[in-house]
Amino acid sequence: MLTKKIIALLFGMLALNASTLFAQDSLTNGQSVALQCLLLRDYHFVQQSSPWLTQRNAAALTLFNSENIAEAEVSFAHANGELTNFSGSPSLNDFQGAIESYYRLSPRAVVYGAISYDNQSGKDMTGSVFMQDRLPFDIVEDSLTNIGRKHRDTYHLVGAFGYQVVNGFSVGMKADYTAANYAKYKDLRHKNKLMNLDFTAGVLGSFNIQGSSFNVGFDYTYHRRTESVEFGTYGKADKVYKSLIDYGALMGIVEQFGNDGYTDKTNEMPLFEDAHGVGLQLEFLPNHHSRRFSDGLSLFAAVSYSHATGYYGRPSQYTITYTDHDRNILTLQGRASYAFSASRFNLDVKYQSETLENRINTYRGLTNDYGATYYEYYDATKSGEKGWRNFDVDYTLHLGIRHELPTWTITAGYHWQQRDVTAYLYPYYRQQQLNTSEVVVSLTRNLDLLGGILGVTLNGGYQTGSGDPYHDGSFVTPSAKQPQPTTMEAFLYHDYEYLTAKQYRFGLQLKYNFLFPGTHLNTFVRTAFDYRKATTPDVSPSGLNNPSRTTFLIAAGHTF
Repeated sequence: MLTKKIIALLFGMLALNASTLFAQDSLTNGQSVALQCLLLRDYHFVQQSSPWLTQRNAAALTLFNSENIAEAEVSFAHANGELTNFSGSPSLNDFQGAIESYYRLSPRAVVYGAISYDNQSGKDMTGSVFMQDRLPFDIVEDSLTNIGRKHRDTYHLVGAFGYQVVNGFSVGMKADYTAANYAKYKDLRHKNKLMNLDFTAGVLGSFNIQGSSFNVGFDYTYHRRTESVEFGTYGKADKVYKSLIDYGALMGIVEQFGNDGYTDKTNEMPLFEDAHGVGLQLEFLPNHHSRRFSDGLSLFAAVSYSHATGYYGRPSQYTITYTDHDRNILTLQGRASYAFSASRFNLDVKYQSETLENRINTYRGLTNDYGATYYEYYDATKSGEKGWRNFDVDYTLHLGIRHELPTWTITAGYHWQQRDVTAYLYPYYRQQQLNTSEVVVSLTRNLDLLGGILGVTLNGGYQTGSGDPYHDGSFVTPSAKQPQPTTMEAFLYHDYEYLTAKQYRFGLQLKYNFLFPGTHLNTFVRTAFDYRKATTPDVSPSGLNNPSRTTFLIAAGHTF
């Protein structure tokens, strides 16, 4: 029922926006100015005009002071090429449809809503069975001969509401829900169901001190995610299928598909996680007497922390919980913005640290007096420690802003990531630390053309990385009876080169906005092209030879 109400509210917002546009047909005085303003609006420019609008604290929606705005778009993209991770597809089709809107209901109430659908279909896929990344452990196909088609449907729904209780104090709530289905259509087959929910409640206080304005926000978020996996075969019953239970860096144990274990064909296995998080935001606007986003200098900072626990299996006395894990995420971000004349610049900085520890449960099956099997657990064994650190710096300059559309937009960014993995299978261990750095630039020019506006965007980037594929060792000298861990070298080197090989990319996007004939509806069509190329050794352990990837996209939509 809640989902239906949110959808009804969102479509109601879009209808109100659209009715406003059609009502303008009756205008006589100043009609040309109104028509011009309809085209001089860009949804993403409005959304990025303040860091508050992309925060999870919905109480800050009350700071929204632009005219109501929404955007609907459908798109189709085709990507082709080997330059992807080991779970990606060399030939991928992606259809998307999305609606997103900010709408002020009253002087004190603002709502935000978004609905999207994503349909992906890829050929010749293998690798991980999961949809999500940054996993506590992974289940990976232990063969390169069973590649097949995979398909994923993703449904995303967001609803947020902010209300100003009294002047200077607001409250808000936000729900972010994702559901997805994922399947492989060749043995060993798997069917996945994903549910991801984030619910946030927040407050915002605004006050002035000696002519300067301050906005302070606080929020609490509950996060819950479940991805269940069901394995099966439709082929010959006598064929053996095996999977690598990957503790980290493609090292772990091999499991044969059957009636028990991680790939138990008789049960649907959930990978579950829930988390509690808090966030604090602060904005300082020196010498401001206005809360408009675009006025003068503003300094924004935010910090958030969340702790999650989870498991794989079914936690009950009569079923097996195979693993348990803990995850911690710390995020720091800041923005300095300055608006002058018809120009504005933003400097965004973000740092995130994520740590993850996974443990393998030790248990034995016992039989009670009624003949039922139950499980007794002992001390768990650490199987993996993983960490990710990200640091991003992005600079954006908007020039010649007309209404809510810049004539020029120039962006430049530096993005750095470190991945640190240690996998344990006593007495053995495997370590991997990889660093990836990327520099990106883009230039956009919006110009009047044939009664509409043509936007031309050129972008490019260069990426490089460092680190060794792996370092193996042992805590003590293994005995002759201790088997060595299983590894998947083909996937290991594939991912290593994907992350560390020198790469360059360039792209072009054309977007044309016009008023739909017979209406005052801001309509757009756009097409985009992106090409990425990597350089690898002449004799590559992954089998990749200077791989590349090309993506074409076409889209159409409306800005209300």
